[in-house]
Amino acid sequence: MALPSAFPYRDLILLTAFAVVFGTLVIQGLTLKPLMRALDLHDDDPVGREVRAAREAALRSILVTDPLNA
Repeated sequence: MALPSAFPYRDLILLTAFAVVFGTLVIQGLTLKPLMRALDLHDDDPVGREVRAAREAALRSILVTDPLNA
C-alpha cells in the first residue's frame, strides 16, 4: 500500500506480496501439525526437561545443605 498508485505493476506486486505472506503463514501453519503426525515426529518437551532438572538440582542442594537431614 506504500507504493504510489501510478507505480508500474503495482497490483501485481501487491498480489505477489499477499500471496507470499499468505503462503508462509497460513498454508504452512495449517499443514505443520498434520505433517508432523505423518512423519511421526514428537516434541521432546525441552522446557519440561529443564524444569525437572532445575527441581532436581534444588532438591539435591537442599538435601546436601540441610543440617537436620545429616
